[in-house]
Amino acid sequence: MQLNGFDNFILKIPNTATNVFTEKDKEDLGAWFYILTIANYIFPLISMIVALILRKKSGSALLGYLANQGLWMFILAFLSAIPAIGSLVVLFLGVIVIYGNFTDKFFDLPLVGKIKLIKY
Repeated sequence: MQLNGFDNFILKIPNTATNVFTEKDKEDLGAWFYILTIANYIFPLISMIVALILRKKSGSALLGYLANQGLWMFILAFLSAIPAIGSLVVLFLGVIVIYGNFTDKFFDLPLVGKIKLIKY
């Protein structure tokens, strides 16, 4: 995996790491992967529920990862109730979710991502 400057910046934030999912894991989910990745930012609770339902059927660890990401985004969305600072934090986390998943780097969310509320 080739890392660039933005990747290194993300990885310098405490408790951030990449996960070992492969392109095949991503391809196995098809369009669901992209739908759930974007939904993690826009509708995190719905995304998490859909990912858990799909994971129950397929047993995919990547779906567990997406469900965990959705749960954390839902919890952290309450930060957006704090004007300016909370909204910027949630926006930054959304960028990391979408960028990391689309570039196959699968970053844990900074500060909280290594805490797996949903095991995968």
